[in-house]
Amino acid sequence: MLYSNLTYGMSNDTYQTNEHFLTDNPNFVALSPNGSGNGRNLDMIRRMLIDEQEAGKLFLLRSCPRRWFDEGQTITVENAPTLFGKMSIKTKAEKNRITIEIETPDRAIPDAMILYVRSPKDKPLKSAAINGKDISINGDAITLPREKGTLHIVVTR
Repeated sequence: MLYSNLTYGMSNDTYQTNEHFLTDNPNFVALSPNGSGNGRNLDMIRRMLIDEQEAGKLFLLRSCPRRWFDEGQTITVENAPTLFGKMSIKTKAEKNRITIEIETPDRAIPDAMILYVRSPKDKPLKSAAINGKDISINGDAITLPREKGTLHIVVTR
């Protein structure tokens, strides 16, 4: 949905969302730019990375496409504001593992922090460790410990 919206729902020159376009001339926009559409794009991107839709819970990387976790790919989110304070996430995907470093929110720890690692090609994740300690995986989801500071996660696939 996001990629379709970015490709077909924005002007090619100013990257403004619009309500109508012509498929044979995507530079033609019949109406003025749609500012609320730009906000929706930003909201979609943010919720792909950090989602706070349930009270007391922080979902991380929940809607990121599988290809973002493919070998050689990285995801970086720095100083992201959340209801619990600023936080950061960095991922690096290698051949058989994905490393994730999370700076937990600086003000308060949520009741639950759930990290989603969506393995490319829908291969099941084999194992995960947080700060060197093995932790269970539930499908693509890893429930993180309620700790402040840096969490270093290694996921093997």
